Amino acid sequence: MVLSGEQPAHIVRGGQLIAAVLGAVGILSAAACDPRYGFVESNLELAPESGLPSWISLPPGHLRKDVSVSITFYTFDKARVVARGPAPERKVLFDAIGLSHYFPDRSYTIIAIDGREEIFEQARAKPLLTVSDIKRAG
Repeated sequence: MVLSGEQPAHIVRGGQLIAAVLGAVGILSAAACDPRYGFVESNLELAPESGLPSWISLPPGHLRKDVSVSITFYTFDKARVVARGPAPERKVLFDAIGLSHYFPDRSYTIIAIDGREEIFEQARAKPLLTVSDIKRAG
């Protein structure tokens, strides 16, 4: 029985737990959101056997097998494409933001950077994309 107007201990602890959980959700949301692009929807890699998108040109001395390409998709139809050189430096060779449009019925995505479009396919149930040889009509 509580006579002094204080909350029972289990109610106080429950309220503190809820506040802690809400605080953690807020921190995680802020970390996952880039104010320039929105929330991260997914991170995929370009398959090693895929060719490179037309926007990426390799510097002298680099081969396709030495380069990894990551594609981060954001809300509001944005995509960030980053190409890195070989380990251990993993130097950034290309980093650009473009517009993206996903076609779920066909399992492909179009990404446009600097006015040039590339079509990417996700043919396997893995977080890998390939540059498609499909040509967009029109």
